[in-house]
Amino acid sequence: ALLSDSPGEVVAHILKQCEPRDLGALACTAQWLHPLLELALRLRAGENGHALPKKLPLGDDSCHRRVQVLLSLERRRAQLGRRTIAAGMSHSLF
Repeated sequence: ALLSDSPGEVVAHILKQCEPRDLGALACTAQWLHPLLELALRLRAGENGHALPKKLPLGDDSCHRRVQVLLSLERRRAQLGRRTIAAGMSHSLF
């Protein structure tokens, strides 16, 4: 069975388990996955308690662009989640 033959909801639930960099690579190589990638990112954000607007403030309605914006938001949330406990000249403790 191919991924393209599977129901969209199932594929989105599989994709939400992937790392953001892998989703970004998929977005660049598989255009048919863009709507499913967007759904996967929205599902993951909802499960983690993050609210996303239904419509993103973009000039165009490109699904690829929406996926890139959602990936960017996820990366920012991941960076904000890290807290530095101590830092020195040549080290830091997270």
